[in-house]
Amino acid sequence: MELTSLKPFFTNLLLPSSSALLLIFIGILSLRIKNKRYSRICLYGGLAAAWILSCNLSAQWLNTNLLKHYAFTTPKQIKKNKVQAIVVLGSGIQSYAPEYLNASQPSSTSAARLRYGAWLYIQTRIPIAFSGGHGWATRGGDMDSEAKTARFYLKSFKLPPPKWLDDRSADTAENAQEMARILLPLGITRIALVTHAWHMERSVRLFGQQGFVITPAPIQTITPEAYGLLNIIPSAEGVTNVAYVLKEVLALTVMNIKEMTIF
Repeated sequence: MELTSLKPFFTNLLLPSSSALLLIFIGILSLRIKNKRYSRICLYGGLAAAWILSCNLSAQWLNTNLLKHYAFTTPKQIKKNKVQAIVVLGSGIQSYAPEYLNASQPSSTSAARLRYGAWLYIQTRIPIAFSGGHGWATRGGDMDSEAKTARFYLKSFKLPPPKWLDDRSADTAENAQEMARILLPLGITRIALVTHAWHMERSVRLFGQQGFVITPAPIQTITPEAYGLLNIIPSAEGVTNVAYVLKEVLALTVMNIKEMTIF
């Protein structure tokens, strides 16, 4: 097993709700060694963390204060910036989809990005490039690549399929490298980059390092619930959004450390 295949495991272990549950578990274990003070700190801290890191309000605060924000773009702005390709970043697949005659489908996040990329194409007639192979957790398996799934998804709904496909990359850094390998030799340097708002900062940095001139085209920023009290109550959406933001913060921190060690 490649060490990089364990990357999703360690990442998820550090994120809610795994980290909060781990703290609670440590507190329970410490009861057996009769260290009640340490146990109470772990138990109460874990419970508090489990609640706080499961609320959509926490996701909004973290997103606002820890990540850089990019304005939503328009087809008019994309044309003005002389964009040559609309680059859509993959985000996993749903490999088991019997309702589609067992044809793999994009994950909900990938599908949202593909829809927006296709809409931008319809508005601008600028061709689409899609980047996504197999994630680290599935690399070496027999599942379809994200790129193959993306092509099937768009064609099945009579939407324009990508003109360029990268089916090798496993993460955002490789997305940028593979798109550079495909597009730069064709003289394509000006791109509209389609990904989720919380993923945009890291994506812009990585694609910029490859020499692209980027028009950010973010989708789906984290917004408050319509009913205010729902923002402070733990929810599946809250857990998911907090995890998205903290994963990006963790990845950006690792990037910064790598850059510091290089220079």
